[in-house]
Amino acid sequence: MKGPDLTNNLRGVLLRFRKDAVAVIADIQQMFYCFSVRPDHRDFLRFYWYEKNEPSCPLVEYRMTKHVFGNSPSPAVARTASEAEAEYGSDVGEFVRENFYVDDGLASLATPKEATDLFQRTQGALSTAGIRLHKICSNSPEVFRNFSPEDLAQDLKDLDLGCDSLPSQRSLGLCWDSTSDTFSFKVSEESKPYTRRGVLSKINSLFDPLGFLGPITMQDDVYSKIHIFADASENAKAAVAYLQTIYADGSTHISFLLGKTKVAPKHGHSIPRLELCAALMALEIGECLSHELSLTSDCMNFYSDSKVVLGYLQNTTRRFYVYVSNRVERILRFSNPKQWFYVESERNPADQGTRGPPASALKDSLWILGPSYLSQPSDTPDVSPSRVEYWPLILKINLEETLTKAAKLFYQYCKKTVEESFLMIDPPKIAASKR
Repeated sequence: MKGPDLTNNLRGVLLRFRKDAVAVIADIQQMFYCFSVRPDHRDFLRFYWYEKNEPSCPLVEYRMTKHVFGNSPSPAVARTASEAEAEYGSDVGEFVRENFYVDDGLASLATPKEATDLFQRTQGALSTAGIRLHKICSNSPEVFRNFSPEDLAQDLKDLDLGCDSLPSQRSLGLCWDSTSDTFSFKVSEESKPYTRRGVLSKINSLFDPLGFLGPITMQDDVYSKIHIFADASENAKAAVAYLQTIYADGSTHISFLLGKTKVAPKHGHSIPRLELCAALMALEIGECLSHELSLTSDCMNFYSDSKVVLGYLQNTTRRFYVYVSNRVERILRFSNPKQWFYVESERNPADQGTRGPPASALKDSLWILGPSYLSQPSDTPDVSPSRVEYWPLILKINLEETLTKAAKLFYQYCKKTVEESFLMIDPPKIAASKR
């Protein structure tokens, strides 16, 4: 029977890793091997292997005395807070519990001094349980100088920190260039057939938990706000979030936070309904950021280029079909109508997620860089749409759906009562004539 998943959310760990200026990663040496299996539990880890490790010898039965990689309970057993937390500080316990993904620890702090202090105290706390924290790497050379060469990542031991550039490190499946403090992606050159299965195989080979490649497939006196954009087309739905940081001197910085794209259903969904689903996707990104970064929904703005969707959210009197009503209720459970704003399609970065720019253009695309107008707060599209302005559109959509249903019922009636020649009536044409 499967128990609760106690492993930290990968996306949340990576989001917190990007939060502050000084980033540090580390690894626990042979983590599972640090934990012994209770004697009365070892019968659950029986296996057969060659006697004396010789393939020519017969198979004999063994029992594991240490926890092993790949065994479902192992991560939960290993994810324990050190009893030395009281001595080494509550922030050490918080780091171990919240910012480790299995045996990889990732953290970001405001200064090199804070980063060094936290990781040295964490090393001390874990060592009381016989656990060694090593393979330390950071985007700050000052952090390296405070640790012995044996504690650094393998390719950093003989590095001249004054002259040599820092090599790239793999962190939770992503390639992190600690010199430029950027993530990079390496695409396999293995040729795949140009079929649906081949294309999906190639796309799925790219590990991108934060959605950087979606379109192809704090300190004092600082004010931050999250802006989340949504869009949909006949082919795809997309949502993308950015962090807008406004400093005391009035300067503004825009950072890509999280993006998500999804293929649109082939049949049965109108564009307004797809746009509503995209808005729901934007809301889910907001909920994820709220949970992982300990933020409230008040610091978030949501944007859509669909006036119909914004009209849905502004409505207070009219009842909708169940499909629309359920999604509107879900969106308004986390946000409120005053947080939803209109943005023109050409200024909506999520629009690129539904169209897919060339890979060569992704680095400098609106999807990665974010809207330039967010750097100019006075130019931000922050005028909430008038409910009256969009009511005619809502009424039109509902009327079209009603007429289409009436036409289908009329068609079924004719099929039973008139001759075969009259049965060639096309229901959509009837709906069009009634409009």
